Formats: sequence, structure tokens, C-alpha cells
Amino acid sequence: MLNRQAVSDTIRHRSLTVNQVLVSESLIHHEQWHLAMTIDRENYCPVVIISKYDDNSSLDETVLQSLREGSSSFTFGFSGGITEDLILRISKYLGVGSAEKTNIGDILTNLYKIFREKDVTLLEISSLARLNTGLFTCLDATLVVDDDAAKRQPDIFGLRDTTQEVHDEVRAEQHGLVYIKMEGNIGNIVNGAGLAMATNDAIGLHGGASANFLDAGGQATKETMIQALGIVMGDERVKAILINIYGGITRCDMIAESIIGAAQEMTLAVPLVVRLQGTNSTEGLKLIVFVVMASTKKDPAAIEHAKNLTHIPWCEDYEKMISGMLYNSQAPELIEGRFRARRLMHKYNTYFPDDATNDTLVAERERLLNEMLGKIGTNPFIETPFNVDYGCNTSIGDNFYANFNPCLCGFSLVILDCGMVTIGNRVLFGPNVSIFGATHETGIQSRRSGIEYGGSVTIGDDCWIGGNTTIMPGLTIGKGCTIGAGSVVTRSIPDFSIAIGSPARVVKKVDPVPDL
Repeated sequence: MLNRQAVSDTIRHRSLTVNQVLVSESLIHHEQWHLAMTIDRENYCPVVIISKYDDNSSLDETVLQSLREGSSSFTFGFSGGITEDLILRISKYLGVGSAEKTNIGDILTNLYKIFREKDVTLLEISSLARLNTGLFTCLDATLVVDDDAAKRQPDIFGLRDTTQEVHDEVRAEQHGLVYIKMEGNIGNIVNGAGLAMATNDAIGLHGGASANFLDAGGQATKETMIQALGIVMGDERVKAILINIYGGITRCDMIAESIIGAAQEMTLAVPLVVRLQGTNSTEGLKLIVFVVMASTKKDPAAIEHAKNLTHIPWCEDYEKMISGMLYNSQAPELIEGRFRARRLMHKYNTYFPDDATNDTLVAERERLLNEMLGKIGTNPFIETPFNVDYGCNTSIGDNFYANFNPCLCGFSLVILDCGMVTIGNRVLFGPNVSIFGATHETGIQSRRSGIEYGGSVTIGDDCWIGGNTTIMPGLTIGKGCTIGAGSVVTRSIPDFSIAIGSPARVVKKVDPVPDL
């Protein structure tokens, strides 16, 4: 058995290496019982729970069932301890005579002595055996000791073997975090045990399942968040992470800065959802809203979409760029793509010969747009000056009109157009509209190296974007929306909404209309 792998229900179906084998004397017996001593939290007192031995059930299940049903539960007082009345009641339940009653009393007294002196929260005897002599003996014992009793019980905690525990739970403890591995695929990072339990319940209520319980406590440092995210992301089962923070003494803006710093220092391979409520939560959410995290893998859908566009500067960094990954903006193919767009922009913005008519002007501008942009519908009109960085990443639907100074951009500068920008049919832009589908990392060295990343922007059919509106990367404005002048759109807007402000928020819904 030594050095072999063993799997047991009591270790949550994990495989552990056997490094010790405990051997005890074989005793002939004809009857077995489960016995547990724990805390009855509803009645605020200790309780002894006894049930008939069952090979098919774990003692934990028996304890919980007995506490619910109460048929074999015997409560007693902390100060009074094991009394004659308690011994009599338990002896009667076990069906023993006066000779065995003393034996039962000695066992209970010794168990309670251990329970109280060693800060035990649960003492389990999975096999209280009745020998052929009629006397009882404990064939085994399991103790759960209060985690906060380490300083009072150094002898017991000195026996701890962390190789038999969940590695991530031990790692979390070393960093002051409380982590328990669970069976789901939604990772959680929460501050406070009560909120963490409520979060797990809420996820379950809506059909999900938590991969863990992680209480970060009141710590809000970047180092704490790095450790917490590292532990949760290290679980290959995790498909998404929820950070749920209630700010009290610890301010939400401090926590937001820690989350941002940790997330940007690590590689996020799954979606990250952050909920902040409490002290300075508004400020904290504003910080997070303006941060777009780079993707870690190519987006097949974006690459397939690009195959239907024209004038594409295909290269490895282009595929990374349209996938939202970190990429090198100084790749030769991308430099050439931007140069081509600037040459066409100059022609577009300066074309106005003396003999031009409205019809010839419209026709020439439409020709230049077809040469400049990746895809364009019928009857487009864009007033000058028009600035676009690549052009090939921009798709415009039918009957599009943009007033003076429109800027379609794929990243953080108004002259950039690096993310996929898709604009639907019958869309109107007021003057000075800017679409920013791009950003940089906050690390200075990364910016010095010309590293960028961003997100696509999609605007649905029948939208009106007011003048001086700024649209940030990685979002969608649904069909039939109106965005008030001067707004800064930092999150997606649902269909048939009116949104205004900085950051833009939905203030009204409009009646839907059928698609044309």
C-alpha cells in the first residue's frame, strides 16, 4: 500500500499517495454503531449523535441526518458535561444493562475530555463496537480541530501532513486566504465568508456551480489578488471567474486598482466578471470599466470574418490584432497597411475639383471608400475630414451618413482603426464621433515596445450617434439605439435604448420596429 495512490469519498474523490499505514489490533465484535460528538448550533450546546452502523453511508451523512431528525441526538451542557442522566439516556438507546452503563459512561467522559481540552469541533467514532463480552470499544476515531486553535494546540497541529490536503487550499492559507475546492466550474473571489456563501448559493440558484469558495478577507493588495487569481485560474475546470466585493472599511476603488494590477500582470484565459458594492463602488467600477484585458488566443470567428474583407495586411500580428491579443504595431505589414490608408484618406479629404458637381463628388468619394474600407454598402456618405487607420477592418452597411470629422479607430488614438468596426444599415453619425477599438497596457515598458491590443466595436441597424460621442473598445451598441451628444460609451447598450452621459447609461427604451 505504501507509496501507492488511494481514492476515497472522504477526500473528495482525489487520489493521494499513501505514506503511512496505521495498524490496530483485530477485535471480535457482534454489533457496531456510529457515534459523533459535535456542536448543535441551533441549540448552542454540545450534542452526542448515535446511529446504527451502515456500511453504505458516510458518518458525515449520518451526523447531518441525525441532527435534522433528532431521533438519536442527545444534547448536554458545556459546563455540566457528561451527566448520569445523559449516560442513562444513551445506554437505554443502545439497549445495554447496568453492567455496560459504566463502560459507556467512561467512553463518553473520555471523549468529552478530548472534545473540550483539544478545541475539537467534531469527534467521530465511525465504529463503536460491542465486543462478545458485552462491553463497548472505539475501533477508530476522527477529530476535526478548530483552525483558530493552532497556538493553543501545538502538539496536534504539529502532526499535520499537508501532503494529504488539497494543495491549493494549503497555498491559499499561506497567503491569508480561505479557499475550499468545490465541484463546479465558476471560480469565485469574495471578501467575507458570509458573502462568499451567499455568492455560491446565488450561482447555484441560477443553474451554475461554483468551483471554489475563496474568502479574500479585508485584504485588497495587488499581491493578494495575484495569489487569489492564480489559485482560481490554476484550476483547469474553471470556465469563468466572478469577483464579488462589498466595500466597508476597505474602499472599492482600492480593490479595483488591485484587481486591475493583478489581472494585467497575469494572463487571463477565461472571462472575468467583477461586482463592486459599498464604499467608493462607483469610483471603483469606473476604473474597471475603462480597462480592456487582452485576449490570450486567436479568435477564429474574427479571422474568418476578415477573409470576407478587402485590402487585408495579412500577417501573424494582424491575426493577433483582430483577435484582441497583444501584438506588435510595428510589424512591416501593418506599417504598410496604415501607410496605404493614409494615402487614400488624403485623396478622400482633399478631393474637390473646381468643376465637380454633387453627383461626381459623391461618385468619387464612394469609389475611394470602396478602395479604402474592408466592406461598404450602398449609398454611403461621409463628410470630410475622415480619419481611419487601416480601413480594411471597417464594415459599413447601407445608407450610412457621418457628419463632419468622423474618426473610426481600432485602438486608443483617434487616428487608429485596428479592431473590427462593424456598422449596420441606416446609421447616422453626428459631428466628431470617435470609435476607439484599441488600447495599450498600463505597463510603461510594454508601451515603449509598441505593444497594443483592443476590442471590436459593433453598431446595429437604425442607430443615431450624437455629436462628440466617444465609443470605447470591446462593446456593442444594439439596433435602434440613440446615443446622446457628448456621451462616452464604455459598455454595451441593449437594443432600442436611449443612452446618455459619461459613462453612457440607458435612460429610456423606445418601441421596437420590425427589421427591414
